Amino acid sequence: MTGDWRDPGEFDAQLRWFVLDAYARDEPLEGQWILADTDALIPDLIVVVERVDAEEWRAGRADTTDFKARLQSFLLGAFADGVDVVGQWEVRFPTPELPSWRVRIATADRECARSNDQRNAEF
Repeated sequence: MTGDWRDPGEFDAQLRWFVLDAYARDEPLEGQWILADTDALIPDLIVVVERVDAEEWRAGRADTTDFKARLQSFLLGAFADGVDVVGQWEVRFPTPELPSWRVRIATADRECARSNDQRNAEF
């Protein structure tokens, strides 16, 4: 990775490439992902990925465990570098052949993430 992750524009570009790569792998992008870490200093994250386009989205056929692990590694790597990953990110590409996505990232209290109860997410 190049550039300064703490620059919101740089994180936005890295997130776009992450989403594009997952889409190309036919991974299950769309959905809600709860990323809980065992380290008490690292916040648990709830990530919601939605397709913005009106077209029907086919469910990914790749293993969801692999996608979740890659997503967690990507976001925790950015967080470790000082990036404020919490927020809403619009992922758009300059070609109509690729879908657009909305990625929302929020923190959750530990009990919420551990119980998979999303009602306490701070969106």
